[in-house]
Amino acid sequence: MERTRQLAFQKLKPPCVELSRVALQFRGHQCTSRQVHVALGNVLRLLSQLGQSDALDEKLAEYAFYPLQLVFNETKRISSSCLELAVKYLQVLVTKGWRAKINPEMGKQLLILLSLLAGAAPGKSSLEAPSEELTLAALNCMNDIVKALGQANSGNVMFNEQGTRTLVDQIVYMLLDAITDSPSSDIQLAALKTLLTVYCHISNRVLLASLLPRTVSSLTKVLRSNTQVRRTYKVLIVELQILTGILRAVLNDRASHPESLNEVMKEKNASQVVSDSGSLDASWLEATSSQVKLALTHIVQLRYHERTEVRKGVMELCLMVIEECATSLADSTMLMIETLVVLAGSDVDIQLVEAEKALSHLVSSNTAIFEMLRDRLRAWASSFSRVMQGNDDRSKQRVLQNISTAFSVLSRIDTDDNFVDDTLSLSLCDGLASALPKSLNKPAEIEGPLPSSLVALASSKPKASATFSPILLGQRSEEGTLHELQSLISAFSKSEASSAMTRTLLARASISTGQQKTAAIWLALKFLSGNERSDFELSDFIDVAPKPISASRPYLIEELYSLTLPDLLAPAAYSDWQMSALSLEALILQAQQLGHSYRPELMESLYPVLQLLGSSNRSLQNHAITSLNLLASACEYENVSDMLISNVDYLINSVGLKLTYGDVSPQAAQVLLMMVRLCGASLIPYLDDTIYSIFDLLDQYHGYPKLVEMLFEVLGAVVNEGAEKPHLAITSGREAPQHKKPDFEPSSIDDIIEDIRRHKDRSSRQDPTVQESGHDDTPISHPKRPWTSAQDGPPRRPVSSGSASPSENEDENDEDDALPPPEDKPPPLSSSHSLLLSILNACPPHLSSPSPHVRLTILNLITRVVPLLASDETTLLPAIHAIWPSIVARLFPPDQPPSTSHPSQASTLLLINPASSLSPQDSTQPSPQDETATTSQETHYTTTASLRALTTLCTASGSFLTTRLEALFPSLTSLYLRTWSSVQLTLSRRKANFDSVRARTRMTDLELASSLSSSGGETLRGPEVEVWREMVRLFGTMLEYVSLKEEVGGEIAGWLADVVVFAEAENRAVKDGGGGGGGGGKRVARRWDLGVDVKEVRRVVRGYNREVLWLREMEAEAEAEAEEGKAKVAEVDTGLEGRLEGLKLMR
Repeated sequence: MERTRQLAFQKLKPPCVELSRVALQFRGHQCTSRQVHVALGNVLRLLSQLGQSDALDEKLAEYAFYPLQLVFNETKRISSSCLELAVKYLQVLVTKGWRAKINPEMGKQLLILLSLLAGAAPGKSSLEAPSEELTLAALNCMNDIVKALGQANSGNVMFNEQGTRTLVDQIVYMLLDAITDSPSSDIQLAALKTLLTVYCHISNRVLLASLLPRTVSSLTKVLRSNTQVRRTYKVLIVELQILTGILRAVLNDRASHPESLNEVMKEKNASQVVSDSGSLDASWLEATSSQVKLALTHIVQLRYHERTEVRKGVMELCLMVIEECATSLADSTMLMIETLVVLAGSDVDIQLVEAEKALSHLVSSNTAIFEMLRDRLRAWASSFSRVMQGNDDRSKQRVLQNISTAFSVLSRIDTDDNFVDDTLSLSLCDGLASALPKSLNKPAEIEGPLPSSLVALASSKPKASATFSPILLGQRSEEGTLHELQSLISAFSKSEASSAMTRTLLARASISTGQQKTAAIWLALKFLSGNERSDFELSDFIDVAPKPISASRPYLIEELYSLTLPDLLAPAAYSDWQMSALSLEALILQAQQLGHSYRPELMESLYPVLQLLGSSNRSLQNHAITSLNLLASACEYENVSDMLISNVDYLINSVGLKLTYGDVSPQAAQVLLMMVRLCGASLIPYLDDTIYSIFDLLDQYHGYPKLVEMLFEVLGAVVNEGAEKPHLAITSGREAPQHKKPDFEPSSIDDIIEDIRRHKDRSSRQDPTVQESGHDDTPISHPKRPWTSAQDGPPRRPVSSGSASPSENEDENDEDDALPPPEDKPPPLSSSHSLLLSILNACPPHLSSPSPHVRLTILNLITRVVPLLASDETTLLPAIHAIWPSIVARLFPPDQPPSTSHPSQASTLLLINPASSLSPQDSTQPSPQDETATTSQETHYTTTASLRALTTLCTASGSFLTTRLEALFPSLTSLYLRTWSSVQLTLSRRKANFDSVRARTRMTDLELASSLSSSGGETLRGPEVEVWREMVRLFGTMLEYVSLKEEVGGEIAGWLADVVVFAEAENRAVKDGGGGGGGGGKRVARRWDLGVDVKEVRRVVRGYNREVLWLREMEAEAEAEAEEGKAKVAEVDTGLEGRLEGLKLMR
């Protein structure tokens, strides 16, 4: 050991001597602070190395301290960096050299010196404060000196001597100023740690009491939340520790109220009580406790701090006040209990689980605290209504947390729940009712298709885990409040008082209306939902006093069900949507309780649930969907469709009664619509009588557009389901005939000779008596009345060449008339086929409805029904004959009746050159502006649907419509020419806009086409364009399926060929850089889309007559070549003119 000291001394001597020399030179103004800084650094590094190897002792520390004294003597002149190194130098000497053997007098002097360095150095103005580094080093050194003095017996006594109070006061006040005024968190933390060390070594209660006011005031100022100065959580933790320690030392009941101690404790504290009784009397304690309570009011706000460590410090402070200062700080006990409740309810961290345990221990061991917590619970419940009326969701969540935590703690102690009364549940009901006006705004009504969840609900397995979406407090900002309220209700439902609270709520609901009733029903539902019976209960094993029947859960659920069922059965116009949703939840609760036994109740409750599926309120609709899912699961059905089919007789009966007695409300139709969509085609066989009731309603109430529209939606749903599963809906066993004509084949010489021969045969077989009968044989478009023998004569019999005499033919005819040959009867039609046929026959009278929605619905319905009936032409063709006039009437607006004469311009439709720009003046057609000005948007939709229906009729009936279409052809021609002119005009405007944009922005074709494609600008749009597209589809279908006259078919084929040539030429011109030029010949994608399948149109025209298409292509090619030749001639002329002008200038 001695050798180690000698080696350390040999190392330490040279730098210490150098430091002494430099310090003396600095005092004589012979060197600078820089040289002192270097010498201090050398010694500090060597001391640190010796300290780490434990080679320093008190003697070496004394030797090394001598040159340091010379430096400290020049604090007025030396720089702050040198002082910082000197303080660190001193800290090493204290911690590694002197340790507990430091001289108390030297320690006092060093503390005074360091307090001056940490505050304001002598000789410097208040504006020249020490640097943060120097202050931090001085505070850390002070902390180490206080610890070293505390380890020495003489030094520990120094902090409690009468003569050292001035020193302690000076240190404490300097530290408090550093804590409150310093902006650096490191300085605050160092000052707090030093202050905590000082207080730990002060055992004199009177001295601590003298420091208490200033300390509590300063720490409260720091602990109070302030937006200007942010305190780190480490600073807050140390401050809470200091505050807890000084309050425990000064205001603990053992010292301040010795009369409350037992004999043993009185003997131990006798001397301290006698010495302190003179200065810390009752008046001082009373005044101090009131000030401390005020400070604690601000400090406990840290219970909402985000850091768990800070909340744990607050918990320790509260427990100390309650357990050790219960008498001296009795006024603060309620505040501490409330804080513990907040901490126990909001903290789920494992470090703070003891908060609830400590609170439970205090409540169980102290009756006074139990009474305080019970009173506080009632106060929170009473203020719940006022808090819920505000806009601060955080306050709502906090009061709910407090009520839940307090109730849980009290229920563990008082298992009989004697502290619970009706005021608690009624306060919750009033508070929730007061929040309803802000949280239950009526959702926006929606119209449109049902959500996809309803479609999937029909065949999917029911999910017992499905949950209802929240009705109350459903906004996103209220999610936290709803969660806390549900947690509170869960705590209530687990207690013995839940039944009594539920009875109170049901009683309130039975006599209340509006928001009060809604709140009471909602709370009762949550109480009963969270109070499910466990698998094992105590009453299953031992005999206990039975509960009254009125307090049992099944009875309460039954009472709730009977209370809410009238709201579910009430019409939607007389019931609030929230109450309807709550009634659904009560119904599901009852069904889950009864299980399979609830199936008979479905006769009454299933119909209103289905009725709510058609609600315009999306929230109520989703509630109904969830209810069907849970209801099927509770009643042990395979799926929702199975449940509906099992109860279809009751549902159909309910719907049928409403329809039979002329109920014009839409509820019955809504229920039927939901049933069809959920059950699908399997329900159609049960709907015969109901569909006929719908027909009667359509006949009686055709003046109600909304009702008619809803009824036709039901019929449309029946048709759609039948179309999706025809093997269930239509079982006639027949196949639809094929009316598609074979493709055109050129006639050969043999075909021409055969046609001439057949023509001669028909002429020779004609009855010569027809001309003599006087009948008018002028052909008509189609029969206008049934055939009769009285008006039309006997049926004509052909006379074949080489036959017998007329008399013999007459005899044969008589025999044929007397004995007609037997015919095979077709198989009977299925009931579903007959039903669909009746739906089709019911459509024509309502196509004249003033509502465009009704007309559009019916036309779409016809489009879906006709393909399903195509298997039996015997019934389909008369139905088409009946609906034909109504559909044709919808093709044109009332001010544009169908044309009866063939327009002259039909054969003069010109093929427009796609490479040239178009203008309305160049067209031979009349301007469409005057004709379309009076046509509304709804008329175009109706016209488009009518054309689509005609296309379907052509596909289903084929040549049956030949004469009708030929009679309608002039009107179709006018409509086509008008819409085609509108398409040309729209296209010309698009081209002009395209060229103007390219010229203005100097964009290439590729860039501009890309921008148009991204913005949807390639496809032509507009009402007239949509009508033209349907006309193209109709004409294509006519060519494929209907036998037309050659002049009609040829004209249609020519128009369609023009469309093909136009589209392909436009495509080719754009790809070649035409259509306005520019772009450097870059190839771009298709610029203008006509919206028709050009390949399909080409196929149809080639199948009808390929020469027509070939001829139009040749004409277009010739015209394009002519235009190109004109352009070249013009270019040559321009060049020649330029040369002539040049020659003239040269001359």
